[in-house]
Amino acid sequence: MGSSRNWARTPKPPPAAKPGTFGRAGPGDAFVDRASKYLAALDPRERQRLEHSFENRQDALLGRLDARGLTDDGYTCARQTLFELFAMVELGWPPGLKDAAPEVPEALALFSERALSEAESAESEAVRGAVDEGLAELWASRRRR
Repeated sequence: MGSSRNWARTPKPPPAAKPGTFGRAGPGDAFVDRASKYLAALDPRERQRLEHSFENRQDALLGRLDARGLTDDGYTCARQTLFELFAMVELGWPPGLKDAAPEVPEALALFSERALSEAESAESEAVRGAVDEGLAELWASRRRR
């Protein structure tokens, strides 16, 4: 006779809550923490939607990143960090906000620093320079919209 099998599905964890929005000063540490957790738990289709948005809106930035001549690992690290920063800004930008702080918010710079310190390599300085410039461009381009 056949054996009984337990075909019960493992329940999916609930999706992470969206991080909310930030104010004129830009995202703070609490927002960046929520956004980072949200991105880590993101449904693959939603992540792909954000990645397509990043590629479409930041084509010039990605072109300059490619022209830097980083190794494959360095390029991947810089691109992934810039994608996460882009996603945080897009997710948290309040509707109608036009006059956000002109300088890159410290919480975003600290997130970038932590992300890159985990990926130390021989070209760390070049990757850091690319990400720092890219973050400044991401913030400035969002402020201009």
